[in-house]
Amino acid sequence: MRILVTGAAGFVGRRVCHQLAANGHEVVGMGRGPAPADIPLTAWLQVDLCDASANLAACCRDSDAVIHLAARTHSKRQAHARDKAAYTAINVEGTRRLASAAVQAGVGRFIYMSSIKVNGEGDVRAADGHWHRYSPADEPAPRDIYGRSKLAAEQLLANMQQAAGLNVICLRPPLVYGHGARGNLARLAKLIDLGLPLPFAAIDNARSLIHVDSLARAVVACMAAEAVGFKVYTVADIDVSTPDLIETMARARGRRARLFPLPDAVLHAIDALAPGIGIARLTGTLLVDNSAAQRELQWQPDPDLESGLAHA
Repeated sequence: MRILVTGAAGFVGRRVCHQLAANGHEVVGMGRGPAPADIPLTAWLQVDLCDASANLAACCRDSDAVIHLAARTHSKRQAHARDKAAYTAINVEGTRRLASAAVQAGVGRFIYMSSIKVNGEGDVRAADGHWHRYSPADEPAPRDIYGRSKLAAEQLLANMQQAAGLNVICLRPPLVYGHGARGNLARLAKLIDLGLPLPFAAIDNARSLIHVDSLARAVVACMAAEAVGFKVYTVADIDVSTPDLIETMARARGRRARLFPLPDAVLHAIDALAPGIGIARLTGTLLVDNSAAQRELQWQPDPDLESGLAHA
């Protein structure tokens, strides 16, 4: 198939393009900058989704599917009004314009990269007291600007599917790791490389992760899935505690993890004073149910954390 991929030059986009090309698809990449030299592309479109003058219908023309990865991704707990406007402009209105163009161009399938943040931030107990695993059946409960913008985009795509018949699949991954990852994992890797002591030895949690290549395979699997109108899948590879994650990261990097215990109350106080550090995401529990994706997409997770981190 001929497939248009937005955000093709990004962390996930590059791996998706490689996976699509390896499966014999023609890949048309789209991004705001020039074409990357290391991606197998049939064509490149230098387009800003927020540019009202861009002819997105022409960009979608002759494509069998659109994979929409472009997004404003890095959110902060405390965001200014201009940040909220940017999330809406890129994640919501950009998605609306692209999906409308896809319908106009007669595209049959639209794959949208959402986020587990649509479900929430974790630390949710089930009725039996065990940790709850987020799934597509959950009532959405996003807590930050990014999660709310992703939910709004999902909702408009669901409405568009009903009105225009566009077949839509939304994927909600948790934290994505692998070569080129940013955010908390990149910061952790830097601290490990510096040999700094980390106060997480006493943390008893579990967080679901997914490797970027595994996520790319899930996207490719969506291309072969039966057209069912509008569908959401939650995807993840492995559950790991923060101390185990740090130990595995250190071992994969040929370093020694220097962990020491710090009371939860102190860690929470630090997070409240400096939310940008992201301590809450490193100490809390967030689990993902990937069973529907395995069953219906014929996709298999990759639980080899150490191998994946060795190249991160």
